[in-house]
Amino acid sequence: MPENLGVKFLGFLILVTSLTTADAASVLPPDFCQKLEKPTDEELKPFLDQDEELAANKEKIRAVTHEAAAAMVNAATDLGWSNLELLTQDSLKKGCVYFLSQEVMKRLNERFDLRALTVVSGQDTDGAPFAMRALFLGNSTNFIFYDRQEPIMARIETYERDFTFQPKIIMRIDSAVENKVNIEGIKLNLLSVWWNLISNEKISPTHTRIRISRNGIVMPTPPMPLNPILKREQTQK
Repeated sequence: MPENLGVKFLGFLILVTSLTTADAASVLPPDFCQKLEKPTDEELKPFLDQDEELAANKEKIRAVTHEAAAAMVNAATDLGWSNLELLTQDSLKKGCVYFLSQEVMKRLNERFDLRALTVVSGQDTDGAPFAMRALFLGNSTNFIFYDRQEPIMARIETYERDFTFQPKIIMRIDSAVENKVNIEGIKLNLLSVWWNLISNEKISPTHTRIRISRNGIVMPTPPMPLNPILKREQTQK
């Protein structure tokens, strides 16, 4: 192999390693934030007006392009990660807040089966469509905004249960437990009773456990499969 070609190939391997195996708890390269642009005030206003905490971090927000988001999710699929592992990776616990627009989320959903609790789009129990307007990741807090003013009741087939989603959902990465988020804004129908879904935690390489509460009672649900993110071509085989 010619010397110059060998150097280029070595550089390529280093780049791939930085996206996947160098830091097993992250699929973002170290300079990911620095390479992104700030979103416009017009893009952010509908969401910052709804949440003071998010508004206070306005200067940290960066817009993630479809290409950058797809590279991140693709690296996660190569590692066999679930959506929960993607959302709780170490690089999302501090620093930048990443803004994924409705269009970016739509295109990601077309390319990947995210198999998430909070679906990108779907139909409610009345058959009306709904979609995620924006996703903000970072600073140990994930914000999800839907295109509704009222709560959304929908059947999530991945979990084979009915859920209710508030127009704004907050997921906070638990600093004391790996791969766990504490959740505000989701309810779960269990045995015809609606419970607040308060956390989701990876408990084994193959399973997750959701905790629910109602009237001061907190209890875990039975373990649920920890579904890895799939590329759409995998689901169509």
